[in-house]
Amino acid sequence: MLECCQKWTAERGIRIEPYGLDISEKLVTLARQRLPQYADRLFVGNAFTWRPPRRFDFVRTELVYVPGKLEKQYLRFLLANHLTPGGKLLVASYGEGASDLVGRLPAGTHLTMDILERLKELGLNPAGYRDGYHPTRDRRVRIAIIPAE
Repeated sequence: MLECCQKWTAERGIRIEPYGLDISEKLVTLARQRLPQYADRLFVGNAFTWRPPRRFDFVRTELVYVPGKLEKQYLRFLLANHLTPGGKLLVASYGEGASDLVGRLPAGTHLTMDILERLKELGLNPAGYRDGYHPTRDRRVRIAIIPAE
């Protein structure tokens, strides 16, 4: 993901300082080996409880990682603990309108068919969104943008 974000932003003339967090120690170890220049920016942890070494202008997440009953608490935690003032929480949804994902999600999570509607149900008001396209799965990808409080 880190490599893709750098590529996509560079294509638009934007330079980013990438950081990464994953709950899997094995994946982080592999990422550190593959990208040694960012080894000190790759962390192992659970985003729900992890306290970053600094705050960020942008934080990207998905709700599919979180049990449905904890989604609001999770997003509020990120907004309060991970973002700089004026920062943006980017909530990605790769399952927009994709009923074929039912039964393939982690236990306790649920399919978010419309991320903007789900965020409103959780009492969060996105300032906007951006749509993209997932070519290998032939579906829309939507990123909701929530400003830091």
